[in-house]
Amino acid sequence: MEEAWAEMKRNISLANRVNKSNEEVASFHVELKKALHLAVTWCRVERKRKRTETLKPDLSDESVLHAARFTDNLPLADYAGILHLAPRLVNVVTARIWA
Repeated sequence: MEEAWAEMKRNISLANRVNKSNEEVASFHVELKKALHLAVTWCRVERKRKRTETLKPDLSDESVLHAARFTDNLPLADYAGILHLAPRLVNVVTARIWA
């Protein structure tokens, strides 16, 4: 926890720093690159962890048909004038369900 707190304080200091000389600018760029590399590395690790933990959705025909019963009574007529704005993917999925 202390390490995270210290890292946060360093990042805040880095974000609020006003550089007055070329040496400070060079130092700032080095620290900024380190902070950026660290953040990207953490994001990649977390993304990989999340992908391994996430269950793959069941997209079988049976599953889709089972879920479709929840949309049968939606008042789609209310949206008749703007259905052309719906993404094409929705239209393709709808066509596949009814095919």
